[in-house]
Amino acid sequence: MTEPNPRVRVALVDDDPRVREALMGVLSADPAIDVVGVAADGRTALTLARSRRLDVLILDIRMSVLDGLAVLQHLRRENNSARVLILTSFGESEYVRTAVRLAPTASC
Repeated sequence: MTEPNPRVRVALVDDDPRVREALMGVLSADPAIDVVGVAADGRTALTLARSRRLDVLILDIRMSVLDGLAVLQHLRRENNSARVLILTSFGESEYVRTAVRLAPTASC
C-alpha cells in the first residue's frame, strides 16, 4: 500500500559545512521532505544518486573532487531521473548555460 502523500526524497551536496547545516535545518523542518543523504563532494554525490532512489538532488555547482556540473553530466548519461537543483554563488554565465543545457527540460 502506498502512502497518500509520499515524502520527497532529497540528497544535499555542498562542500561548505555551514551551507549544508543551514539547508539541512530548512529541509528537515518540512514534514514532506525526507533527507536521505548528505555529501561534501561530487564523487560522494554520485554514490548517493546511484544508491538511493532520489526525487531531488540539491547540488553545489563548485566543489572539490568532482564539481556539480560533472556530477550532472554523469547523471544525465546514466538516465538518472532525479531532479537537480543547482546552487551557486558564482555569477559566471557559462556555468548557468552548461547547467541549463544538461537539464532534461529547462525552465527558468
